[in-house]
Amino acid sequence: METEKMSRTDIGGLFAIGGLIFVAVALETSLNVAFPTLAKDFSTTVSTVSWLTTAYLLTLSIVVPLSSYLNKAFSTKKLFIFSNVFFLAATLLAGWATSFPMLIALRVLQAVGAGIALPLIFNYVAAITPFKLLGLMMGIANLIISIAPALGPTYGGVVLSNVSWQAIFRIACIVPIITLVLGTKCLKSEKSPINKPEFHFGSWLLLSIFLITLVLGLEELVKTPTVAIVLIIVSMIFLIIFVKHSQKLTTPLLDLTLFKNKHFLKNSCGFFIIQLTMLALNVLLPTYVQQSLHYSAQISGLVILPGALLSAFLAPLSGRLLDKQGPKSTISIGSVLNFISLGLMAVALFFNVFNITLLMVLYILYMIGIGLSFSNVRTLSTMKLDKDKQADANALLTTGQQLMGAIGTVFVSAILAIITSINLSSLVIVLIFAMMLFIISIPIVMQFKKE
Repeated sequence: METEKMSRTDIGGLFAIGGLIFVAVALETSLNVAFPTLAKDFSTTVSTVSWLTTAYLLTLSIVVPLSSYLNKAFSTKKLFIFSNVFFLAATLLAGWATSFPMLIALRVLQAVGAGIALPLIFNYVAAITPFKLLGLMMGIANLIISIAPALGPTYGGVVLSNVSWQAIFRIACIVPIITLVLGTKCLKSEKSPINKPEFHFGSWLLLSIFLITLVLGLEELVKTPTVAIVLIIVSMIFLIIFVKHSQKLTTPLLDLTLFKNKHFLKNSCGFFIIQLTMLALNVLLPTYVQQSLHYSAQISGLVILPGALLSAFLAPLSGRLLDKQGPKSTISIGSVLNFISLGLMAVALFFNVFNITLLMVLYILYMIGIGLSFSNVRTLSTMKLDKDKQADANALLTTGQQLMGAIGTVFVSAILAIITSINLSSLVIVLIFAMMLFIISIPIVMQFKKE
């Protein structure tokens, strides 16, 4: 008979993995508020400095697809210890980086460690959690990944204003030191599989080239459209080759056949779009607060803190409601709130009445919608899949999640560069996001009427 409780060591293991992932994801966006300072220190442009975030997210999207293979080839404890040590070393060195190329390189190494750790939490939760608690625990797991980017700018702004940008990395080292000790103690020493799956390097290389050329192409749309079009065409060619190659493999790097499942397709697409808008807003709003409202980096980080904390409270609660009542109410209400909040932001920007109080209130409303819908949309996308497809689905979702974050960051940077007026560029971005959320919410909400 399946127990309805989790052991203390299992919970300790969850805290270890979750803590590492939280700091890794928070560091995705913690430098966003420091872009002007970093540009000055390294004598470069803000656009160039933004690659500290873009390169991090792009590396994550390249490393995460390896998770399905790694999960089958190595134990969770070995993967956790390796990723923790790797991430800790890169973060420590980043705190003493003396040049921009060195900092970029260390950000890439950070992301390698984070990319290995990131999918572990979903596989770990699926393995240790009783079915009746699955929604709650998946809500907590999704909470870590969804809320950390929102808290990143707050953390970065406070540390930057009171210490330095180097301290953003140095202080963050405390968490992986603690998680390494906790994980070593609590995670079970499982034996690695005897028959390890084959690693298809060619498939991974094709996918990596597709991702890199796609993001570079989107980045170049503003500067050199011709080069951008060529890069995007090249990325599409490599995507087609990757898909054709994957169809010939018995154990593909990413199981794209999951998208043939209509239930998985519409919910995963909704999950990706929500992720794109959330990460992009975490770049746009601190920039708007500093450049248009003329507040400090610390204030620009703190202004999104209440919404992030409220969403943090709601995510596990909405997961619990999913367990008891199903996903209909939380996802429907959350989707409506997401659209309304961005619609009101657009109205405020259009009439030029978007002050810091209104920004905070509307962001809180937006994050309430995120807290109700985001984690449950992800959980819903995998609910009807066979258990042996869970690891593949998590790899696909996490890869897409990081790619959407990179695309969202590049998109915001591009619009800000094209439209020099921060008010007008913000209006365009928010309007596009509102329309995207509205369009993607229709098939998600409509599926409940058929049930």
